[in-house]
Amino acid sequence: MKPYCDLPSYSDIMNRECPQTCNKCENKEETEVEEEEENITSELTSIEPIITSTTESSSLCYEDEETQCEILIEYCKNHAYETVMKTKCPITCGFCEAPMTTRKSLKGIRKTKNKKDRLIDKYVDEFLSYFEDYDL
Repeated sequence: MKPYCDLPSYSDIMNRECPQTCNKCENKEETEVEEEEENITSELTSIEPIITSTTESSSLCYEDEETQCEILIEYCKNHAYETVMKTKCPITCGFCEAPMTTRKSLKGIRKTKNKKDRLIDKYVDEFLSYFEDYDL
């Protein structure tokens, strides 16, 4: 019967009546995973950011460990360096209200065994990885 699956005159009826023979059955597990990913993705788009900025800038309020902001704190109030310091050391300079955070401490912050939470972890890690390419 399988050869009839590809014949134009029989393909419609074969695909409808004999989907398994014609390899037209959906893999139930794959379909469930895809639906779960779609649900999680839509949930993630509606989640408020964990770290927010309270300044005029809408940038992510975060500091990289390599910047050594504590040493540069005297430049926070210097108008000539204000733009750079808002970008590099917003927490140290008081440009935002958030706990001292670094990219390394944020990445992989949630590690759970729940399948849904692991997928959320994956998307959070991908989101944070996006910023690794920028000199923040």
